[in-house]
Amino acid sequence: MQIGVPLVSGTDPVPLAFLDRLAAQASAEFALRGDPRQVRIVRLAAEPDAVRLWGGARVRPDALYRERPGLDVLVAIGPPEPGATDPRDEEAVLAYIKASRNDLQHLVATGAGVAWLLEAGLAVGRRVVVNHLPPAVRARYDAALSAHTDPARDGDLWTASDPPRFLLLLLEVLRMLGGLELQEHVEMRVPWVGTLRRALEPEARGDADDEEEGLAVEEDA
Repeated sequence: MQIGVPLVSGTDPVPLAFLDRLAAQASAEFALRGDPRQVRIVRLAAEPDAVRLWGGARVRPDALYRERPGLDVLVAIGPPEPGATDPRDEEAVLAYIKASRNDLQHLVATGAGVAWLLEAGLAVGRRVVVNHLPPAVRARYDAALSAHTDPARDGDLWTASDPPRFLLLLLEVLRMLGGLELQEHVEMRVPWVGTLRRALEPEARGDADDEEEGLAVEEDA
């Protein structure tokens, strides 16, 4: 099972770290059941160069948009602050999403990632599960969302405004796709979010090492 994540400058590293932990946990759960499937996170970008995340860490992509790797789920993660992403990165990720729209069935988004999916027209014809959509995004896309929102929890496009809710949505998608019941681990992981986010605050980082638990990062050249 492959979960694709577009990398853009200013990407929120907290959900990225969640994905790494969740993939390892889901793969272990599959193994306990005698299921050979593994859950792999595929980081995507327009170029092979390392992408600078919000907070300063750099991460290299696993694949390029033009390679169009087969994905079971696309996870769109926006920056935690407006204006943190280079417009060229947003243009590239939008072009990829639009070009891949017929191949993408299960979508999870948080923050500005919700806006990317809506901008690419992926809400049209799909059921959308809205979980605390960021106010700025809702103000712009409220009419479109209202036309395509279904309260059922088997929607194709899932949205969340913060990492804890984002994790809950991912757990539900894994349950839907692989029959994995990982809900009991949520309480263990939610408190970790605030700790990591505080550690990643630019004011608190100083000259701290760029390498955070759960992220493969590179130092500036």
